[in-house]
Amino acid sequence: MLAPAFLVLALMTGQDAASPTSPLTNLRAAHALACSLEDRDCLVQELGLRRAADQGVRQDALLNLDCHARYGAAATPEQCQTIWTEVDTDNLPRVKAILDRHGWPTWAPQFQEAVWLIVQHAPDEDGGTALRERWLPDVRAAYQRGELSAFDYTAMADRVSMARTGLQIYGTHRPCRDGAFDRSSVESAEAVEAARAELRLDIRWSELLPFYDQKCAAEASIPG
Repeated sequence: MLAPAFLVLALMTGQDAASPTSPLTNLRAAHALACSLEDRDCLVQELGLRRAADQGVRQDALLNLDCHARYGAAATPEQCQTIWTEVDTDNLPRVKAILDRHGWPTWAPQFQEAVWLIVQHAPDEDGGTALRERWLPDVRAAYQRGELSAFDYTAMADRVSMARTGLQIYGTHRPCRDGAFDRSSVESAEAVEAARAELRLDIRWSELLPFYDQKCAAEASIPG
């Protein structure tokens, strides 16, 4: 149900619940389509809107967008986090229903990418790990067919591996510890480089490490 989040926004702004740039605007439009699970053309449109909502909340965080700039002077970071949670909570069951009906979709590249994105971002506590584990072979097959990118496959493989073993295979994730990239999240630098080389990834892991460290240090310096 999206009503609580819409109410939060309405109380924040005293206006319509979702502004034109709000991720909730995209979710509202996705619901308004009322797509049947049999209507693939409609589902492509719906998942495009859901993808935009998914990316909208994450772009805010990536760009450190002031919550007030997006949702008004009365907004708090906690309320903006609630909106992030609403987006993921609403997207997940819909994608599960689509996957249960159609299997891993291949009929439209942008649709497949949107499904991947929502599955990848599904919270662990809501069954996200099991969902990713179930569909990882299909993601790998889609990558091998050239329908998804190497990053799509390796990022999902790493998230599954980290949830199950605490270690990532390809070094696509950036856990931080004490203001630096947590190097204990991989078995060894050599193992990561070998795994990346096997898939012929363009960038060596050693080239990513300075960026990872820089980002972790920047995040550690943020007050609170």
